[in-house]
Amino acid sequence: MFFNENFKSIQIDVTKAKQLLDCELRSLPIETNAVLEVPISLSEIRNAIAKGKSHKAPGNDGIGLEFYKSEWETIKTDLLQILLNSMYLDGTILENQLKGIIVCIPKHAHPITIDDCRPLTLMNTDYKILTRIIAARLRQFLADMIHPNQYYGIPGKSVFEAVAAVRDAITQAEIFQKPLCALSIDFSAAFDKMSHEYLYMALEAHGLSACFRQKIRRLYEQATSEILINGFRSIKYR
Repeated sequence: MFFNENFKSIQIDVTKAKQLLDCELRSLPIETNAVLEVPISLSEIRNAIAKGKSHKAPGNDGIGLEFYKSEWETIKTDLLQILLNSMYLDGTILENQLKGIIVCIPKHAHPITIDDCRPLTLMNTDYKILTRIIAARLRQFLADMIHPNQYYGIPGKSVFEAVAAVRDAITQAEIFQKPLCALSIDFSAAFDKMSHEYLYMALEAHGLSACFRQKIRRLYEQATSEILINGFRSIKYR
């Protein structure tokens, strides 16, 4: 019941979502999409593997990042031609590649209820390599898409700049005796409460092509997860 309620598909009012996004968002130039859609290169794969942390629990296939690092020279051609470019360009993604294993990590020493645990989904390493490459491609264009007041997650910016901006705004309001409203919002498990359909619409509003958006959809829409508890797996959740 917990997983059914907390991870079910979130329905949205498409008309209102379009109205929300119709606010002159910063859009990428058309030619940028060509950069995002080109075949994956060996250097991108190598960089993605290098940036991954070792000694992490593997996904459904049991293959950890250490294998990709130690056997790079042996597997690099197959990894490029058969695996990642088939997944990325052709959309040939097997069911097992999209299967996650959910484990429940205790938040403290003596968990009693499910709320005392943090669900963590273990994905296959090849899946994580691909998503890391896509994220790296997008990251170089974030400054062109996102408002300059956004600090978190933007290369070259720090969350401390946001703190400084708030401090400066308060100081200015005090000096010039101007009314000011400062609102702080913290959403619990925010990403779990975000509609994927809305995210696809936001990507479109920012000028990302239908071809690129479809590549993102493939990684999410057919994904399934099984919960691992005491060595036993549950039924599949989509």
